[in-house]
Amino acid sequence: MLRNVHIDDLYIFFEQQLDPKARWMCAFGNDPDKKDLFVTKWKKMLVDPTVLIKTIILNDEIIGNIMSYKSEISYWIGKEFWGKGLATKAVVYFLTNVEKKRPIYARVAEDNLGSRRVLTKCNFEVVGEEKGFSSTRVCELSELVFMRNS
Repeated sequence: MLRNVHIDDLYIFFEQQLDPKARWMCAFGNDPDKKDLFVTKWKKMLVDPTVLIKTIILNDEIIGNIMSYKSEISYWIGKEFWGKGLATKAVVYFLTNVEKKRPIYARVAEDNLGSRRVLTKCNFEVVGEEKGFSSTRVCELSELVFMRNS
């Protein structure tokens, strides 16, 4: 289930993005390590009419978030929920019921096989590759650009 983000959700999102393995997989995330800066950043996004953000819920538990901005989709699932098909379900629901812009894009570190599978299952196709500096990994990485038309 997706619902509007509540302010209290931000504290769970903050804790989820602190996980070292999750940050490594994300590679290009740059959320602050300080809770107050993280919450301030997210509060600004929540009032920005060009950003669509939803909290992902499973059995009354917050498992992550999904958003779109400038025709690009992004999602974060807490590591304890990986490998259960939940990201795929959230992306499908979001693209069917919330974000209707097409084409829609997504970006993922080339070695993030889990997110690549999610996007492929959701009818995204690789349309490009870019190099970028990952502050998380402190090196240059390949990032795949995906696109979905329908």
